[in-house]
Amino acid sequence: SLKASHSLNILNLSFHCLTSDGIQAVLTLVKSHKNMQELTLIASTLTKWSREDVLSLSKILEVNKSLHKLRLSGMDCPSEGAAYLADAVRINRDLEYLSLQHNKLKDDSIVTLADSISQNTQVNTLKVGGNCFGTMGTKALAEAFTTNSVLQIVDLCDTPFGYDGTEALSKVLTVNCTLSSLLLEGCGLDDQDVLILSEGLMSNKALRIL
Repeated sequence: SLKASHSLNILNLSFHCLTSDGIQAVLTLVKSHKNMQELTLIASTLTKWSREDVLSLSKILEVNKSLHKLRLSGMDCPSEGAAYLADAVRINRDLEYLSLQHNKLKDDSIVTLADSISQNTQVNTLKVGGNCFGTMGTKALAEAFTTNSVLQIVDLCDTPFGYDGTEALSKVLTVNCTLSSLLLEGCGLDDQDVLILSEGLMSNKALRIL
């Protein structure tokens, strides 16, 4: 069985239809495997994660020393649950790749996550596109990017952050020296947005993909 396999280091359950019981079983599995390096949970349809589900995952992340990549998609969790996850990201010093795309995360959840990212010194890839946040969440992330010196890849695709969000990201480009890829597909950028971003790009020497 999977639980008996101590060599398992990558677990990919894409397009799953797990209920809370299945999620808890997976998390128990991850907890028991000390060499697990990658975990992918992508639901085929939006799956309701309970407060307990997210809390269980957060507790694992707080103490786990082997997990380097975490992909969660299709996770519909309450704001309180997202806060637990953000706290775990703040504490964890081994996670390098964090993808939280398409999880219905709203501005308040992203603001909390941004605060954690500003203090994290290990995550170099952050993907939060396709959620339900806008200007406020984007501005909070941009502020985190000005202090974070580790992030290299950021995905904000399908995020309607408006001119204020664009201006915040442009300011990031003037001071950030590590970000090499900023993905903004599907963000509804117009001529004015492009002009604003170009101002930041003029002094940026690190970005390679936009």
